Amino acid sequence: MVDDTIRLNAIDEYGLCVVAHDQLTTEGWQRTWSCHYAGDRTALGPTIRAVIDLAILDLGASNLVPH
Repeated sequence: MVDDTIRLNAIDEYGLCVVAHDQLTTEGWQRTWSCHYAGDRTALGPTIRAVIDLAILDLGASNLVPH
């Protein structure tokens, strides 16, 4: 489990770029979050916390260090 302090620190330490994309669907507006990191990697998910958590887990599994 990643807490909000770790998430906020990771944005700066790893240079995470987090954006939201809203799309109008037949069911109404749908928001998808995207986190770009480590040059060419991207995590997609339904919440900002989910995409940051995915990025942190991937960075840890790949043994990438903060810059």
